[in-house]
Amino acid sequence: MYLTMRSVVILLVIAGFVFCAVSAWAQGEAGQQAGTAGTVSATQAIGNAVTIAVYSMQGMLSLILIALVVFYFLNIRVSTMVPVPVVEQMTEMLNRGAYDELMDFCKTTPTQLTDVIAAGLDKARKGGYQEGIKALEEKIAEHGLLIENRVSWFNFLYVIAPMLGLFGTVLGMVMAFDTFASNVNPQPTQLANGIRTALRATVFGLMIAMPSMAFFFYFRNRLARVLIEMGITCEGMFEHFRHASPQAPSPSSGQSA
Repeated sequence: MYLTMRSVVILLVIAGFVFCAVSAWAQGEAGQQAGTAGTVSATQAIGNAVTIAVYSMQGMLSLILIALVVFYFLNIRVSTMVPVPVVEQMTEMLNRGAYDELMDFCKTTPTQLTDVIAAGLDKARKGGYQEGIKALEEKIAEHGLLIENRVSWFNFLYVIAPMLGLFGTVLGMVMAFDTFASNVNPQPTQLANGIRTALRATVFGLMIAMPSMAFFFYFRNRLARVLIEMGITCEGMFEHFRHASPQAPSPSSGQSA
């Protein structure tokens, strides 16, 4: 099963609607708490609104994290990037020398594997086995770099989530000190809102950041293993050229005198 980014976007949109409903509920609860507490200062009112925004952004980051994990679990694996039926079909074409047919197959079946084979085949037909293997390695490295750059989205989550948590922490402390400033004898329940905001924002930020860092290293290592397997498979397919002449057969071969 190959999950596309379009599917991930659709899942995020659905999850976003659900999260907006939860945020609206949280905003209503905050309004009820403000009503029971009496007069609310401008700083506290702004703080409540910004708090909801911080929680909403942290929620969206958590949804993005889940979507990325599902996406890469389904796509960064040997069965997806090096499918056995495709390998067997291309190997059969190579063994019977159907190079043009294989090139057409690679063009009509655009995947990482077919792109690598097409690059290697083009060079092997012109320069032999060594040139083909070199082209394979370069193309595999190119695809690996591209996928690793996409995996680095986990790094983005790892960096931005604690920053949002820190912002919520500072905001919560501002709200708590504003309660001191606007009340002669503030009650513990009046201070609880700001302190709760500070602690929750920090906890939510860490809950996103720590898995993001772990999944970044996990998928990067998993990608390396898959690329090694792809390289071994491609080199095995090109054994056909090892025993051929340095100048592998081309479509016009056999027409010379």
